[in-house]
Amino acid sequence: MKTKTKLTLGVGLLFLLIVLLSVISIWYVNALKKDTENILVANYKTLAYSRQMLIALDDIPERAGSLDTFRSNLEKQLANLTEPGEREATNKLKAHFNELIRDSGKNDAYYKLIRQDIGEIMRLNMNAIARKSDAASLTAENANIWIGTTGALCFIIAFTLLINLPGNIANPIRELTNSIREITAHNYHQRVHFESNNEFGELAHSFNIMAEKLEEYAGSNLSRLLMEKKRIETLINNMHDPVIGLDENQVVIFTNNEALQIVGFKKEEVIGKK
Repeated sequence: MKTKTKLTLGVGLLFLLIVLLSVISIWYVNALKKDTENILVANYKTLAYSRQMLIALDDIPERAGSLDTFRSNLEKQLANLTEPGEREATNKLKAHFNELIRDSGKNDAYYKLIRQDIGEIMRLNMNAIARKSDAASLTAENANIWIGTTGALCFIIAFTLLINLPGNIANPIRELTNSIREITAHNYHQRVHFESNNEFGELAHSFNIMAEKLEEYAGSNLSRLLMEKKRIETLINNMHDPVIGLDENQVVIFTNNEALQIVGFKKEEVIGKK
């Protein structure tokens, strides 16, 4: 697999998981927010209206405005029917309240019925709060599972990339760099071997071809130089005049037999000496 493909797949998969984690988190946060709002907006308001009606009911004999307060909260409750059975209980409450207003002689009986109706409405909403709270808890548990699973996958993939990817890229580069240094030092026998078929494998193949060409070229030049050296040595040794060759430091680099006979030294005693 190509290195670019590995990077694309690894980073792309990690990116998709991060996006998925973000989407799941946002979705569950909104779900929890919705569950909470359902409790606060619907059920909490009904409990508040019911409380106000109970207070107003107790104040009806003493305070003239209590009927208006009761009627106002009853109208608000009629506009906030959200739970199964709540409409029937609220309609019964309205009917009993109307009977209370019309027949003042049976006040005690209607007070009791109205309190029972309000208690039923509050019971329905308290049960709804418990049910919605359980649903919110379940949503939170599911959120923990999904977010935890996705986060774990992100961690595993990121950790795998952290462990493997730098080595997959850096190790071939390091080996290739060392091989180039060997070539620079005229070690043309150096070869690079990568088992993979990615870009580094192609680069290693090109490098090995280059090293082979340099080795062939260096070998042909060396053979030619050795041949020239032997030819020159043969010419110098066949000359009847003494010949001594010096470099720029006055060191003897070659001499022929005529010169050795004159100076009375052996060849190994002269070569490399000043």
